[in-house]
Amino acid sequence: MERRDFCVQACRVVSIAALGSMVDACGSPTSPDLEGTASVTRSAASISGGKITVQLSTVPSLATIGGVVLLVTSSSSVLVSRQSDTAFSAVTAICTHEGCTVDRFVGQSYVCSCHGSEFTFQGSVVHGPASRPLQSFPTQLTNDTLTVTT
Repeated sequence: MERRDFCVQACRVVSIAALGSMVDACGSPTSPDLEGTASVTRSAASISGGKITVQLSTVPSLATIGGVVLLVTSSSSVLVSRQSDTAFSAVTAICTHEGCTVDRFVGQSYVCSCHGSEFTFQGSVVHGPASRPLQSFPTQLTNDTLTVTT
């Protein structure tokens, strides 16, 4: 092999190695510290006319104040937390950082397991990388039926 051919091959190898490390750095999510967080209980729900309706008696995780659930419908995922005997908070489960499903919580905060963004139960950003809040939705409790309007 001539010197010129060797130099061309060596430059190609170094370029490919450098490109590979840059692609990894750009596309790989950071690993958030999820120690101390818990998975949000998932519950299938139906949606009709932009309203998700659930019977509280079928969602044990909302039986107590501070309880949370991830309601999953055919078209959306909504996090619901019980704030008091009659008040609930509902926010989208789609993280505003990169669109991952927010599926963990700790204390009074939701945590995105993809990159560690943390949000209050009302959707405000507590800790980034997300910079925008989660969209919130009105809720209404009638007897044992909770309605979330999306």
